Amino acid sequence: MATTIRSSNQLWIDADLDLKSRKLTNVAAGTTSSDGVNKGQMDTAINDAVLGAGTSIHTPVADLAASKAVPFAGRADKMIMLIESLGLYRFDAESLAVSNDSTIIRPTDVASDAAAGRWIRMSSTLTDHDLLSNILGNGGYHLSLAERDKLTGIATGADVTSATNVAASISGAAAKATPVDADTLPLLDSAASFGLKKFTFTNLKTYLKTYFDTIYGAALGYTPENVANKDATGGYAGLTLFKINFKNVAGTFTSFFTNSNTASRTYTFADRTGTIADDTDITGAKARASHTGTQLASTVSDFAAAALAAAPAETATTIGTLVAGATAKTTPVDADTIAIADSAASNVIKKFTFASLKAYLFGLFSGDVTVNGSGVTAIGTNKVTNAMLASTATATIKGRTTAGTGNVEDLTMAQVKALLGLVAGNLAVRVYRATPTGTVNGSNTSFVIPAVILSGSEAIYKNGLLMNAGAGNDYTIAYNSPGGSTTITFLTAPSNTPFVDTILVDYNA
Repeated sequence: MATTIRSSNQLWIDADLDLKSRKLTNVAAGTTSSDGVNKGQMDTAINDAVLGAGTSIHTPVADLAASKAVPFAGRADKMIMLIESLGLYRFDAESLAVSNDSTIIRPTDVASDAAAGRWIRMSSTLTDHDLLSNILGNGGYHLSLAERDKLTGIATGADVTSATNVAASISGAAAKATPVDADTLPLLDSAASFGLKKFTFTNLKTYLKTYFDTIYGAALGYTPENVANKDATGGYAGLTLFKINFKNVAGTFTSFFTNSNTASRTYTFADRTGTIADDTDITGAKARASHTGTQLASTVSDFAAAALAAAPAETATTIGTLVAGATAKTTPVDADTIAIADSAASNVIKKFTFASLKAYLFGLFSGDVTVNGSGVTAIGTNKVTNAMLASTATATIKGRTTAGTGNVEDLTMAQVKALLGLVAGNLAVRVYRATPTGTVNGSNTSFVIPAVILSGSEAIYKNGLLMNAGAGNDYTIAYNSPGGSTTITFLTAPSNTPFVDTILVDYNA
């Protein structure tokens, strides 16, 4: 039975309140932020924090593949997860940032970047498991391994700007026996507060040459020529101070040039490119075999006689002999040439092409019939008269019945009628209509049609009605009567006067 303790409000106490053991038992789990919690809830919260369970911290994973494989059920918005090879990440359930598998990671079960859900990197990975020099610090940055090693390699108390350290660095540098033009040397520029600058080995050589040329030139009594003054041939256009000593040690004038005069002499060289010839060169130059240049024929004795003997002057006879002995060509072509003596130019030999000859001749013979350079003819309008045509036999017409394209032929009337479809049995015969001659009334029953009718081809109408043919019917007919006419005899006389019957005949001739 419960015990009641009265106060301003009623407090119900049962056997679960064990104050002697100094603990509350059977406490219900809290449900709101103002409720107390029981030991089980506290244990779960602490265990989740330690093991990365729950919705705030995820169990650490090893690498990118493991982080992308975390399923939907294991992710929660704002959850923290450590990826050992990449760093610390926070999950953003609403992020649509483009994934790059580095700072932005899209889980595998998120189909594309169009769907929300990304792991966002909060800091880089700890790559050194022994030293903590790369832990975040100084406003959120950390040192890389290379930066850490650089700091580690600095000597104690080292000052990289001290003369001692700089000298030691230069002294310990690798040696180079022969510098090249592209090499650089350090320089303290006195004109710029002794700032450190560099210049190339090429610039050093150029400066030293100019400097020493000035010193030694003045000491030796000459002024060096500037390389920029060289002309196109590589020489110096204004070289006036250049001197050569032709004397030997004894002081006589026999050093380079042999001369009986021992006094000073001046040698002027021609202003041209060449070498100085000696006796051997001059002798060889005078030899006739060395003459390869142009020489007037008048300077060679008996040249004209020798030339004419070797090649006599051409005459009409010699030219004729050459033409007669030439190779024959059966069919000339347009590009072939023909010799002609030009009467308008003192009969000088000239040439013209076979094409030009054809064009000229075609022009001469062109009139009613025109001939061009290709030999194609064209007859002018109204140029061919009846007299120019072939003779025509009596009762014939010009045409052609022979199969295929060919010459015009003299056609007989029978051939013409066959071509026009005017022969018996020809399905292309023409249809005619005729009216019989004579009075169409009761005075007669026979009528003549002045035409040849193809047997059985007639259709006879009386007053618009088609008559039946043959014996015992409406009429009889005699084809091809003497004189080339056809006679129709009605079995029943036509109507009496004054009524006149109308008779029409359709037929094939």
